[in-house]
Amino acid sequence: MCTFGLSLWAIVELATAQVIIDDSLHYVVPVATDAAMIGQLLLVHIRYHQDGSKQLELDDSTRAMLAEVQPGGVVLYGANISSAQQVRKLIADIRAVLRIPPFIAIDEEGGRVSRIRGLEGTAMIPSARNLALRGEDAIEKAYSTIGNELIALNINMDLAPVADLGFYPARPYLGDRAFSSKPEIVSRAVAIAVNALQTRGVIAVVKHFPGHGRTQDNSHETGAVIKATRAELEADLQPFRAAFAVGAGGLMTAHVAYPVLDATGLVASISEPILQGLARQELGFNGLIVTDAIEMRGLTPQISEKDAALAAFMAGADLLMGPTNPLEIRNHLNQALSPPHAKVETRATRARILDSYRRIMMTKYKYKIAPPQY
Repeated sequence: MCTFGLSLWAIVELATAQVIIDDSLHYVVPVATDAAMIGQLLLVHIRYHQDGSKQLELDDSTRAMLAEVQPGGVVLYGANISSAQQVRKLIADIRAVLRIPPFIAIDEEGGRVSRIRGLEGTAMIPSARNLALRGEDAIEKAYSTIGNELIALNINMDLAPVADLGFYPARPYLGDRAFSSKPEIVSRAVAIAVNALQTRGVIAVVKHFPGHGRTQDNSHETGAVIKATRAELEADLQPFRAAFAVGAGGLMTAHVAYPVLDATGLVASISEPILQGLARQELGFNGLIVTDAIEMRGLTPQISEKDAALAAFMAGADLLMGPTNPLEIRNHLNQALSPPHAKVETRATRARILDSYRRIMMTKYKYKIAPPQY
């Protein structure tokens, strides 16, 4: 079992760490340095070159960033994709730089949120609302097709399906991306979509927990608040319960505040009562908690991106998606969390790092992204 160069502190803590990260007689998560574990927390974007052009192949600065940060994964966008051959080469180059095989994630919902639409051999998948109107067989066929197409491109994580209720179908942010306004329809559709993706080896990340549908605000642009009662929010939670029941590999958090769930007014992405209390403890979710992009204004209207990333991790997030400057965020987290200069260092904090690292590595093992031993 490789130790990636353990620090003196890590050697002292090794016995404790081993107890936490042992999973079974068949697999032990490799112990790593603090920097390596913290790097795994990041799910980075590489959309554009520094001159603003589409990054269809790695440039030197991006390659250097990936080599230094060693992130847990990379999110691809339309700007990274021009052909099947090109995207496979880009993914191969990303993998070549990273010591631990990465999550390769994408937003592939069908409808207007499709990054691979138009590639040779790919199908035109209707929107979620359109699929729901066609029935369960159509949903299963569509998400099976998406799963097959993504695996063929070597993409192993889909930031989909949308589990939000579509209360405002005319709003441009959500609209027909939601299957329905009826929780029973959305619940069944989401369960079918998750199963279809994951049966084909693609991790499904359901979004946006605990439900974005009751606000007309776009959390990419502004802070949003949902002032619903807990009884009302039970309808919003129903599709997530259904997704968790069939083993969804991940959930994506909403940059939305829910005062009835967290009286401090913090948005879900940085709320411990919502991530740890509701998702983990009450609903029993065991998969990856992935933030929506931490660069979005819905999360950072008043605090810096660095502080938002740290707050999200401390609240319970496993993967911090889309930092503007991944190296800066990695260094900030490392300084804040690692001895001897840690600002928030406690044994509970150490357990959080090991918990997220273990969950990330076990997910990579389960989906055959990383081998069982290093």
